[in-house]
Amino acid sequence: MNIEVLIFLDALFKKNVVLYHLLGISPFLLYNIKLKESLHTGLIIAAIMVVSNVLTFAAERLFFIPLGFGHLRILFVILSVYFIIYYSKFFLKKFSSELSSLFDNYPEFFYTNYALYGSVFLNRGEGLNFISTIISALGMGTGYLIVLFIFITCKERVDMNKKLSLFSRLSRELVLLGLMSIVFISIILRR
Repeated sequence: MNIEVLIFLDALFKKNVVLYHLLGISPFLLYNIKLKESLHTGLIIAAIMVVSNVLTFAAERLFFIPLGFGHLRILFVILSVYFIIYYSKFFLKKFSSELSSLFDNYPEFFYTNYALYGSVFLNRGEGLNFISTIISALGMGTGYLIVLFIFITCKERVDMNKKLSLFSRLSRELVLLGLMSIVFISIILRR
C-alpha cells in the first residue's frame, strides 16, 4: 500500500483524534446537536483542521525554524488556529448564514475544541513532511466527522426522551464512545 494511504487510514481509524487521543470529546457530551447540523459541523471542523495544519506547517518551515524562534511555536499554533476558526465564521457567512450560525449555536465545537489544536501538535510530533501533514490532517478531520456522525445517530436512536439524570446520560454516552473506540481499533487490526 502507498505510504499516504497508510497515513490517512492510521489517522482515521487507529489513532483517531477523538477515540484514541481523546481530544474533542466534551462538545459531543455537551450538546444535543441534530444529525444535519452534526454533518455540517464535522465538515467545517475537517476543513479547519486541514487549513490550520497547512498554514502552521508553512509558517514553521518558512519563518520560525530559519529565524530561530522555535520556542514561540506553541503560542503561534494556538493563536493561528484560533484566528483560522474565527475568520472561518466570516468566510462561511458569505456563502451560508446557516453554516456560520453553527459557530454561535455550538461554540465549543469550534473555539475550545482540543481536536483542532491537537491535530497540529500531533502532526508536528510525528515529524511528517508537507504532503503527509495534509493527508494526516484530512484523515483526522474525516475521522472526527465519522465519529461525530455515528455518535449523534446512535444518540438519537437511543430513547433520550426519558428524563435521565446527568450522570446516567453521561455514563451512557461514554460507554457508547468506548464501544466505538473498540470498533475503530478492531477495523485497523483486521487489515
